[in-house]
Amino acid sequence: MSELEKIKSLEYYFPKIFADMEERDFGVMFCNTVNPDSHDSNHAVIFRDCDYEKALREIKEFYLSKKLEPRVYSSLEEGQFQSIRPFLDRAGFKANDFGYTEYLVYSGKSSINEPYTIEFRRFNVDDDLFVFNQIFQDDDTVFRTQEVVRRRAQSPDYYLYIGYKDNIPVVMASFQFDENMTARLDEVETAEAHRGKGYARQITRHLTNVFEKQGGKLFFTWAANDTAQRVYLQGGFEVKYRLPAWSACIEMGTKI
Repeated sequence: MSELEKIKSLEYYFPKIFADMEERDFGVMFCNTVNPDSHDSNHAVIFRDCDYEKALREIKEFYLSKKLEPRVYSSLEEGQFQSIRPFLDRAGFKANDFGYTEYLVYSGKSSINEPYTIEFRRFNVDDDLFVFNQIFQDDDTVFRTQEVVRRRAQSPDYYLYIGYKDNIPVVMASFQFDENMTARLDEVETAEAHRGKGYARQITRHLTNVFEKQGGKLFFTWAANDTAQRVYLQGGFEVKYRLPAWSACIEMGTKI
């Protein structure tokens, strides 16, 4: 399996850690009715050759039967969105084309070398989930994060670290190995009141060190904004791939 194929495989299957999974002829579907507002927990990916009309019908029936919004994520394959778009429209999905996402791969050449000013603690399954109330501002984000972490933390391959300043949680980040020892730097978040102090840089450095010590083979990420991109580049990640990003959903209450 090539480096790019390993990245795509992890992107397709990572929700199985915190959601129920169903394999279908067209690809895969994920579901977690306890966490209905988590898009990552509730979506399908079509990554096999198939009849788009039939696949979308199956996806609609599956999610609507569970009172969830039917949602489809990109397969990261070039040209898929253009091919599937007419079928999405006819099936009642609202499609969003996000262009391309830059995927960064860890090179091992970090320029972050300042001393740590925060203490890192690995989150364990028995730890208090209240810690996320101190990092996130709104209750919905707190709940979605708590539910995802609650399930992910049951795996020994999940490495979530919280950074503390004077015993106060100020930043978090994680990764989780798959069967190929591939991982994605994920869940990077700094508490709003503590931004601009270099904590994201420090936790990025810490997690790359942990990844290497655990024998990781391939470490990648993608950035949600320019600030994150800058931190990852400083932390030894390099842009290697530009993959098409889109999603589509049928919002609850839409007539179909």
